Amino acid sequence: MELVSVLETGDPVFVSMVKSYLDDAGIPYIVQGENLRGLVGASLFSPSNPILAPVVVKVRTRDAGRALEIIEDLNKRYKKEPEGEYA
Repeated sequence: MELVSVLETGDPVFVSMVKSYLDDAGIPYIVQGENLRGLVGASLFSPSNPILAPVVVKVRTRDAGRALEIIEDLNKRYKKEPEGEYA
């Protein structure tokens, strides 16, 4: 199973929303770096801290298109300025 990155961000709230919407859409995913950010406590006070690696959300290649549509829609509705990079 090949995975592709669909989101890299330092915003833990946005990651939580993305995970929820991917769950609702039935799209399996993995999240890398989420636990490390929480371990050092930086995510609560400085979500875009450049010292920490971003949180990366990955999905199966065949689900990438739908996942990106979901992420882009969330970004439009909940963020004023885009943060993170989309694959």
